Amino acid sequence: NGYAPEAAAVLENGHDQYSIHNLKNGIVTRGVLMDIARLKGVPWLEPGTPIYIEDLEEWEEQAGVRVSSGDALFIRTGVWPLREAEGPWLRGRRPGGSQAGLHPSVIPWLKQRDIALLGSDHPTYVSPSDLPGAVHDFALMY
Repeated sequence: NGYAPEAAAVLENGHDQYSIHNLKNGIVTRGVLMDIARLKGVPWLEPGTPIYIEDLEEWEEQAGVRVSSGDALFIRTGVWPLREAEGPWLRGRRPGGSQAGLHPSVIPWLKQRDIALLGSDHPTYVSPSDLPGAVHDFALMY
């Protein structure tokens, strides 16, 4: 990513903090899958479709589940049925550069809900965006 960490932050076996290696023994927590494509009644969200707080809360209401502290939250946009319909492309590099995903305005909501982990069937952020990668950056730092 072009970032050179401080030498003191890197140990013989890699980073001590914010490293995937810290999860090598697994994670035990509740997983919540928000199927936003299904919520919208479509097989996939069109590329460039932002997912807003209102969408997340509508999903909670319909599912009868509230995202809460410690949850592993996964967002489904339906990218795989889209890829099957359009044919293969390099993941994250769809022609036109657009992808459905979380709008940066959801960051305070994610922080408030104190989730432990964020994942998606595609990059977690919407593109194009005025703040490209903001949700991804938040997830890495939080």
